[in-house]
Parts: sequence; C-alpha cells; structure tokens
Amino acid sequence: MERIVPGRVVSALPLALAALAALAALAALHAADDPFAPAQESKKGLQVELVEDALELGIHHAAINVNLSQLVTPADPAHTESVTLNGTVYGFNRPYAEYLDAHIKPFIERGVSVYLIVIQYAPLKEQGEVARLLQHPDYCAACPNLVCAFNVSNEAARGWLEAAFTFIAKRYVSLAPQKVHFIVGNEMNSHWFWYNMGPATMEKVAGDYEVAVRLCQRAAAKVSPDSRVFVSLDQHWTAEVLPAEPLKGFGSYPFLLYFAKLTRAHGDYPWYLSLHPYTERLDEVKFWEGRLSVQSIAAPKITFNNIEVLNEFMKSPEMLYKGVPRRIIFSEQGFHTPDTPDGEQLQAAAFAYAYRKTELLDLIDAFILHRHVDNNHEGGLRLGLWTCDERGKPKRKKMIYDVFKAAGTPQWRAAFDFALPVVGLKEWPTK
Repeated sequence: MERIVPGRVVSALPLALAALAALAALAALHAADDPFAPAQESKKGLQVELVEDALELGIHHAAINVNLSQLVTPADPAHTESVTLNGTVYGFNRPYAEYLDAHIKPFIERGVSVYLIVIQYAPLKEQGEVARLLQHPDYCAACPNLVCAFNVSNEAARGWLEAAFTFIAKRYVSLAPQKVHFIVGNEMNSHWFWYNMGPATMEKVAGDYEVAVRLCQRAAAKVSPDSRVFVSLDQHWTAEVLPAEPLKGFGSYPFLLYFAKLTRAHGDYPWYLSLHPYTERLDEVKFWEGRLSVQSIAAPKITFNNIEVLNEFMKSPEMLYKGVPRRIIFSEQGFHTPDTPDGEQLQAAAFAYAYRKTELLDLIDAFILHRHVDNNHEGGLRLGLWTCDERGKPKRKKMIYDVFKAAGTPQWRAAFDFALPVVGLKEWPTK
C-alpha cells in the first residue's frame, strides 16, 4: 500500500493520442478466444485474515502474503523441508510452511483461486545468513516499511530465489494447477516504501525485478503452465510518487512500458498485471469525485473513477502477449470509513460502485478487497469489513460486510441499490 502523498502530473507520454486509436482498433480482441481467460465466474475476492469468515462470505479469490524471510532456512535441519534444484539442496522452514498451509489449503479445497503475494521483510539480526542470501545488496534500513527487494545480484542468490518459488509451487500450485498464482513483490513503482533497493532509477528497479519475475514464472510453469505470475503496481499512473525524490518512485505507466520492453528483449513470457486502484488519497472515499483520475491515458492516477483507461491500455500493442491482452487483477484496494455519521454508508457505497464498474470490464478477473478487519496501525485508515478492538481483534461487522457478501450473487442489486443516490447515479451501468 502506498503512503498518502499528492501526485504531480508528468508531461504527456508519447503513446497518448496514437494509443487511443490503436486501442479502439484492438477492442475486437475478445475473451472467447483468450487462452488466458479466468477460471472463476465471480470477481469477488479478499485479502484474508479470518479463513472461515472469508469462506462464509463466498469469495472466489483469496490473496495471502508469503514472507520469504520466514520461509527460507539455510541451516536448521530439525525444522527444515527441502527442494533440490540444479543439484543443490535448499532448506525451508517447516513451521512457517505449516502456518501457510492453514491459511491456503482451505481455499484450495473449496475451489477458490489463491494469489500468493511473495514479499520479503528485512531479516532479523539473528538471521544474518538469510539476509546475505535474500536481501538486496542496496537495501536501505532507513526505508519506512522494512520491505526489501529480492537479491538477484549473484548466482547463489538467484538460486535461492528460484528454489523458494519452486518450493511454494510444488506445495500449493500442484494442488490446484489453474487456481494458485503468484504476485511477485509489492508496488514496484513505490519501491522505496514496498520493494526497497535504496534510491534507484526506474530502469534499475525494472531490470532487477524482471529477473525475479522471470525466475518465478519459470518455477511456476514447471509445475503448471496455468499458474499465473503477476507484476505489482499501485494507482500512481503518470504521477510521480514523490515528486521531489524521483529515485524513490515513479509512475506505473512508464514502468509498464519499460518492463514489457525488457521482457520482449530477453524473451517474452506470460506475465500479468496486479494493480491497486486505491482512491487518490487513501483517506478519501468518494473516488467518483476524483480530480486526478481523468479519462485519459495521461491521467495522473488510476482509480475506480477511470479504470476503463487501464482496461483499454492493456489492449495496446505494447502490452500484448502472443497477440492477446495480458489479464488484470485488482489485488489490493479498499475504502476508508470516514469518522462521520454516514461514514459506513459511504464506505459501502464506494465498494458497491467500484465492484459494479469492475464487473463490466473484460480484462479484469478479480477484485480483491483490502482489508478484512480494520487495523489500528494503518495510519488511521479504517478499510475493513469489520471494526477492531484495541487489541486489533474483530469486533463488529460494518455496513459493507453484507454488501460485500451479496456481490457477485443474484442478490447483488437488492444489496447495492442503496448506493445509487450516494454516488450520484439513477441506475447501475450495464456496459
């Protein structure tokens, strides 16, 4: 997730007007001929905290974090499971793997698509060997969230990273080859905050990241060619993340163009897009009043106000793989509950409107809500389906809970209609 930082518009990028004509011409690409079409009939998903509650809500997509710093165990034979890759044995933490099992396998057993968000918190001081193997050599400990980039700087580090992806794929993808997928890292364009390799240019971040994505795709494909690998970006589109500090972030739009160019140059492969279309400021809820999320390829932000721009952009020639658009998921986005008498109604209405818009777009396969439960350590934001107590435990279901439960079911209209006057509509869009 990004910090609340105002965006700045960069100069219109070269694709602008020509792209719009190309997009219209390519709109005829249809899902019926798409070999990468979704495996689920509903787009409803959740970043899960309460497993049984998530199943009760009827989700079809679940996102779950996997922290490599906890998973990798170079030398602890009493608590280790292993995989052998290219003749080398790599060890992994059995207790942490069993913890993941408890959060992942119930969804696999119920036919839910699972997206494993593979991230890496900076290893603890006592994990010196893990840090040496996994932590990007340019990681800066002064970064705000202690999330470091993957180390791809040498053969041994790349071996461990591919072995970790292989271990995860063998353990989970093998159980549901079409429904277990990877999201590699978190919000590359806001790398200082969520994929730290110190101050770095977009080209440096993309170059190192592309190696990690390629290793993940290779590991997943060995288990199942239907397991997808996603790149992760946030809602900054042409806006700079920190205008005064360009080496700490950049727009998702130029990154996507450059990343696609890199993968073509190195030998293209199937990667997909995981975007986080939060509101323009995280403490705002009325995305439909956005000023920066305009209907233009040069928009500063991509939010639910203008997600149609993203859907059409992914049909442009630069984004195609084997002549077909790469699929999209929204893997992390939510709506703040303002501290006002109508705060819960506004949150629920924002979700209803955003979900309805998402349902109508042909390339978007999943809407995965963040959060399940409010968090006391999220900068004052209250994004959950549940409130929480002072210990962070679920306390009370909010209005959004029942609206979310009805999403993607025949009861959606009865649950959503309260939101029409709130968001300024007379009826729900149908196209």
